[in-house]
Amino acid sequence: MNRRDFLKFGVGVSVGFVGGRSIASNNSSRLLDTIIAESYAGYSSNTYYSESQNTHIELPSLTEDLSCDVCVVGGGLTGVSTALKLAERGYKVVLLEAQNIAGQASGMNGGQVLTAYECGMEYFEDKFGDKIAKQLWSLSLQAIDIVKSNIKNYNINCSWQSGTGIAAYKKKHFADLQEEYEIMTEKYGYTQVELYDKQQTRTLIGSDKYYGLLYDRFAGHIHPLNYALGLSQICKQKAQMFTNSRVTEIKFKQAGGLHHLTVNGKHQVKAKFVVLACNYQNSLFAPELAYKVVKFDTYVMATESLSPSLAHEILPNRMAIFDTRNVMNYYRLTEQNNLIFGGGDTFGKPDVPQVQKSLYNDLINTFPQLAGVKVKNFWYGADSMTLNLAPNFGRLYNTVYYAQGYSGQGLALSNLAGQIIADAIIGQSEKFDIFAAIKPLEITNIGVVQQAFVKMGSYYFRMKDYIE
Repeated sequence: MNRRDFLKFGVGVSVGFVGGRSIASNNSSRLLDTIIAESYAGYSSNTYYSESQNTHIELPSLTEDLSCDVCVVGGGLTGVSTALKLAERGYKVVLLEAQNIAGQASGMNGGQVLTAYECGMEYFEDKFGDKIAKQLWSLSLQAIDIVKSNIKNYNINCSWQSGTGIAAYKKKHFADLQEEYEIMTEKYGYTQVELYDKQQTRTLIGSDKYYGLLYDRFAGHIHPLNYALGLSQICKQKAQMFTNSRVTEIKFKQAGGLHHLTVNGKHQVKAKFVVLACNYQNSLFAPELAYKVVKFDTYVMATESLSPSLAHEILPNRMAIFDTRNVMNYYRLTEQNNLIFGGGDTFGKPDVPQVQKSLYNDLINTFPQLAGVKVKNFWYGADSMTLNLAPNFGRLYNTVYYAQGYSGQGLALSNLAGQIIADAIIGQSEKFDIFAAIKPLEITNIGVVQQAFVKMGSYYFRMKDYIE
């Protein structure tokens, strides 16, 4: 298939799809299948980030028994951030990672560093009142400040680019963005946002799909793996960090109030405090946490490097975008002009070929001019959400802390979690207690039933996106 075929199809795409569903003829459908198959030909299943990382960190496995003040379980950003903050304050910290640092969600996400929370500020206003809601808003800004400060203070090369935008996918969604803009500027005094109408949005995003845009210049996007590895390089100078060191058992509150952790089935770590920083896998050690979060898979592709002119055409100010649908797409440009494009979240076993097709369909539905662009990388990974979409922090046994269920906002919130968990351990728990008071919604304490409810809910919201 030649470039002319792609361009002809791209023009048709702009009028041939409704709500992400093809209404083209059988011939067009076959052409689409051919385009998608050729676009994925030769793609790598490695993440774009692992193939473009600029930092490599080598850490040993645990080969002896240890005692420490704090044992952190999990080598993602929550764990590394907590370990670093405590070690800088003089605590003896041991971090245990079952595989590789930032090998899961922390190192393979969409790269957006966002303000606020997935549940929306109105959730906190309704539950706790305006005073607490404003404190939580301030903490969400602090989360971004922490990321920016880490990048600057530790000289982390992770390609920070400023600006994110919420794009109104449907006309009625623009009214929601208008309301959000008024709340943010008037109630919360936030001056870093701008609201753009359809015509203005078209100058900022090279797509005819959107009815408006809420732009946030304070937020931004990064290479998440380079950030996590850069932070880990600093952390390993101050804390004891071990990879390929799987915690196989934790006996909480043993003799003398210490927690006993067994690593790789043979070595022991004794700790005064434990931090569970394993996301949805925290329940391996505390089964009661299983019903507070739900695991889901998210899917991401990286295109080949686009020409400077094409990159400028689709995102002239290089902001990161996500849209207003219940099951959204999100995308951004890397420094090398690869388009990172994600979405299609699923619960349960995925049909990967169908997801690949659907995601590419979404790509060229958004940007018809990209029809035929090659996919360099396609990957997917697990993350966790709560049913109320608010983060879930808490304590067990008074000296065990956990954080999970960031619901898609983890790149910023994991850094905040590390800060406030460290504060709580040294005795300054005010900020942590605000989050700990947010109780997740639990449908049932039977995990498989709760997962089934969530899966049905995801089908409902997909259908809602389609028919509204």
